[in-house]
Amino acid sequence: MAEQRRQEQIAETIRNQAGKFFSTEQPTGTLVTVTDVSMSSDLHYAEIYLSIIPIEKKEFVMGKARESLPGLRRQIGNNLKLRRVPEIRLEYDNRAEALERVEKVLNEEVKTKELSHSRLKSILNKLAWWRR
Repeated sequence: MAEQRRQEQIAETIRNQAGKFFSTEQPTGTLVTVTDVSMSSDLHYAEIYLSIIPIEKKEFVMGKARESLPGLRRQIGNNLKLRRVPEIRLEYDNRAEALERVEKVLNEEVKTKELSHSRLKSILNKLAWWRR
């Protein structure tokens, strides 16, 4: 229980520090948001999930974000009380795109007025937007 609490605290600190970092390091004309941080149980690895607007620039922005990892890791290390700063992996958070797909499918179903409870459940299972 205490280990999980510590893991959550470190993830929250990393999320806050990464958010501050990307608010100053994002390319012009883009918005980079840290949506989630996942820590390994041994606290040696952190996955940081980024949402990027506009979506069309996600490859460019992810490349720039990966280039800036040493600076991000340094900033995190300066604000964490750990012997070892976690290795960081950046991931694109595609939940916004998945939600758009869900909305599109639901709108089509509502237009045809065939949206029963079982049909909605089937659509959500097919889309599986909540899974990464």
